[in-house]
Amino acid sequence: TETITNLSPGDYIVTVTDAAGCSSTATVTVDLSESIYDLQNSNAFTIYPNPIQDGFIITPNENISGSMKIEMLNAKGQLILEKNFDNTNAQFINTENFTSGMYVIKMITDNKMYLKSLVIQ
Repeated sequence: TETITNLSPGDYIVTVTDAAGCSSTATVTVDLSESIYDLQNSNAFTIYPNPIQDGFIITPNENISGSMKIEMLNAKGQLILEKNFDNTNAQFINTENFTSGMYVIKMITDNKMYLKSLVIQ
């Protein structure tokens, strides 16, 4: 087992090979987060409603300022939606054409990233 630490933000290609010579390759993205607390800080923004059907409202808390990017990833980790906002007002995100399932919402600000899970029924 090998561990790599102190990587700069960016995309990295990782290949894992087992003892039998079988291998699997994936792309891993290292983001701007400073700590695991930043990723899991449930107070950074709210999503309403959750679970949802046709869309949701995302509202940053009063400590979030400046521009932000919202990314929505499916259960496979694929980016399916990306929106940039120049303000921190509540924003409606339309999901009426998305399939049911579990999603991850990432809010990325100038220096931090926050995550929440979302369910589409």
